[in-house]
Amino acid sequence: MKDVKNFDSFVLEMIPVDKLQSAQSYQRLFKPYHAKKIKSEWYEMAAPVLVVGRRSDGSCWIVDGQHSHDAMKELGYTTAPCKVFASDGPEHEAKVFRICNRGRKAITRLELHQALKVEGDKDALAIDAIMQEHGLQISNGSAWPNVKCVGALEDCYQKGQLPVVVSVLSEAWRGLDDAFSVWTVRGLS
Repeated sequence: MKDVKNFDSFVLEMIPVDKLQSAQSYQRLFKPYHAKKIKSEWYEMAAPVLVVGRRSDGSCWIVDGQHSHDAMKELGYTTAPCKVFASDGPEHEAKVFRICNRGRKAITRLELHQALKVEGDKDALAIDAIMQEHGLQISNGSAWPNVKCVGALEDCYQKGQLPVVVSVLSEAWRGLDDAFSVWTVRGLS
């Protein structure tokens, strides 16, 4: 039987938002527009758990999640879900911040499109339908009939030009793996 390992370096707790502080010495530069974007797209079930260091004097310092914290305050929340560890001070918190953020990667346009499609987003579904009409599919594959320049497709769709652009490219360059590059789609739109 395997040994069971329990987390004992942190606890999960709700902390009053007005008791949380942010140390700019190791944090990313606070960007009000980023906090505003989080607030505008807020969905409570996807609310992040803030990473917080509790120092020996009892003060609580946000190590990861300062923009989400600001959005929570703006939205009127009085407490925030936090993953709290015993902090030895700013140096310890900076190390945790670095480790939390070193491998963080933004979601790709393709990953976002796939999630929106499953969610039932009408624009994502419409873009997929236009591609499928021409025997194409949005995916990470690089060979025909795979198309991965999702950002260019979305921009073209917003301009109302996607059906024509897809038709022209799929007829003119059917079977060519690079027919649907960012440059060809944007160039025709």
